[in-house]
Amino acid sequence: MNRKKYYHRSIMRKSKPQKSVLPSRPEGFKAICHFEGFDDNKPEGLVYVCNVGWAWGPAHSRNGYYYINSEDGEWVLWLSWPDEGRPYDEYDNPRYLWSPFARAPKGDTDMKTAAVYLLVETWAYETKFENVDYFDFFDEGDLLSADDVRQTGIMVWPEMPEE
Repeated sequence: MNRKKYYHRSIMRKSKPQKSVLPSRPEGFKAICHFEGFDDNKPEGLVYVCNVGWAWGPAHSRNGYYYINSEDGEWVLWLSWPDEGRPYDEYDNPRYLWSPFARAPKGDTDMKTAAVYLLVETWAYETKFENVDYFDFFDEGDLLSADDVRQTGIMVWPEMPEE
């Protein structure tokens, strides 16, 4: 699928996007964030949430692809990134590493709401422990629109530029 990348510092759009209305945080929604190690096997039943990236310099950047699935009564937010040690397989397909990064009990929470608030918790965790600030570019996913991703980022980093 051919997707547009949106750059919040220099968005290349002709018209202003509609502001998305994100779902309210479910009462009692608690997420646990921590890096659980990684694997090169893609988990089953994933839905693509979004891609965000940080660019600190010409040779210093990070790209994160976020996916969500349901496992054992929990929503699990997965982080995927290119495997720099073995970038391609024998068929020249790019390799990715996968890590479950955040989880929350499913309860009555729908997938989109869980994705938004798992991202909020993940980015707040990374801000505190990995010293990241708002992302430099982002990509809409199958679950969140570009504006959903932007608005989710603003919940974590209120100083993030709107455009």
